[in-house]
Amino acid sequence: MAWTFAERIMEESGIHIGNRIIIIGSPGSGKTTLSKRVAAYTGLKLVHLDDLYWFQGWCRPSPKEWSEVQSRIIAEPRWIIDGNYADSFEQRLRRADTVIFLDMPLLSCLFGIMRREVRRVLGNRESLPSRVSRDKNYTSRLTIDRRFLWQVFSFRRLTRPRMIERLESAGHPMNIFVFRRRRKANEFVMALKQKANGYHH
Repeated sequence: MAWTFAERIMEESGIHIGNRIIIIGSPGSGKTTLSKRVAAYTGLKLVHLDDLYWFQGWCRPSPKEWSEVQSRIIAEPRWIIDGNYADSFEQRLRRADTVIFLDMPLLSCLFGIMRREVRRVLGNRESLPSRVSRDKNYTSRLTIDRRFLWQVFSFRRLTRPRMIERLESAGHPMNIFVFRRRRKANEFVMALKQKANGYHH
């Protein structure tokens, strides 16, 4: 299995990514922003799991509905899926041929979260799940749910080791790109941009 760390990416003779890409990492690591940029230069269908999961009023689907929705998406031949969602990670991983792991430091993730929350308070709804953003009754306050903060602070200690273990035991060849600095992720996107014509088909 090819683990490609940020320090090696610019030294590779070429960057190869497949047709089914999952993008994972701590909240605030930049998954959504990166996924949009990768989609722009690969032409792959982009799926934000938050858009599928959250309804107006921050309501959730039933476990059965959620499983069916994801199964339909994962069965498609070409996609980029942005989001962690541990309940379906194994299912996505079995179909993926490329993983982009934003392994950013805690402070970088906290900065990303605060910047996003400030933008929402100022009226920018772009980072909201699509159905929540269309809710006319939604108002953003500069507060962050304690459970969400727990996910952020516990990511490196609890979630990250489980993700790495699953990646190591995936059982099929994949390209795995690991970024520990935002600058390196940006360099990766610029390299994709240069190869963009070769990925559109």
